Amino acid sequence: AYTDSDGKTDTARLPAEIWQRSGTWTFKVNSTSKLTSVVIDPAKGLPDVDPSNNTWKGEVRKVAAGTTATDIINRYFTAIGGMDKLNGIKDQSMSAIGSVQGTEINMVKKYKSPDKYYMDIYIASMGAHASRLIINGDSVIAEQMGNRMPVDANMKNELKSSLELFPEKQYLSDGAKLMLSPDFEQVNGKDVYKLLVTEPDGELIELYYDAATYYKVKSINKQGEQVTGMLEFSDYKDVSGIKFPYTLVNTIGGNQQINFKVSEIKINSGLSDGEFK
Repeated sequence: AYTDSDGKTDTARLPAEIWQRSGTWTFKVNSTSKLTSVVIDPAKGLPDVDPSNNTWKGEVRKVAAGTTATDIINRYFTAIGGMDKLNGIKDQSMSAIGSVQGTEINMVKKYKSPDKYYMDIYIASMGAHASRLIINGDSVIAEQMGNRMPVDANMKNELKSSLELFPEKQYLSDGAKLMLSPDFEQVNGKDVYKLLVTEPDGELIELYYDAATYYKVKSINKQGEQVTGMLEFSDYKDVSGIKFPYTLVNTIGGNQQINFKVSEIKINSGLSDGEFK
């Protein structure tokens, strides 16, 4: 089994005959990223008098001593514009076009401080709204393929967390436990800081920030060991003094990717309350 610098893991199965040919065997791994670990017989199914030498790990860079998760979050805030700019956002709207298996998907998101949020994912070829979410104060409406979904108290609180444009602000204020990995990891061949966030309700979030720019490049949501969502962020551009990612890759169901390209972001354009109904 091998793992590359993007965190992808796969297994190569070799014929038993290789043990009869020589003391070494070379084979090529079809990976576009640097390998970070290799394990022989990961299932421990072969007889081996010394399994301790079956694992190889690449060079691991250490994060500077004394650096904390809060430090990295604050550097991220500074990198994308600074807290004054972020706190000055009264409303925001975003449009993006995505594709999955050749099908075009349109996504619109709107936000208005302090408690209004709108999200619509529309599949034009089907003439259907795949998903809609409207939050207006204590009112939460969630729809899937045009059908209203029941929203209990727990789900309502979960969905209302969507109101925060920059979830890191929430993590710093809601009692979440933050931990910074002592080692750099790699995403797309670049060193990244890895933060582990444990929310009060037990949800686990992994956050990855570019070690050079401090931009957020990836987030993974988990319930226990199960991945419930993964987003990748790139192509940051300036909008009214704040940098937003214009390329978003949403991985759902473990391996289904939806690639979104942002077409427009507006800040403080004066969204009316009527747009959240």
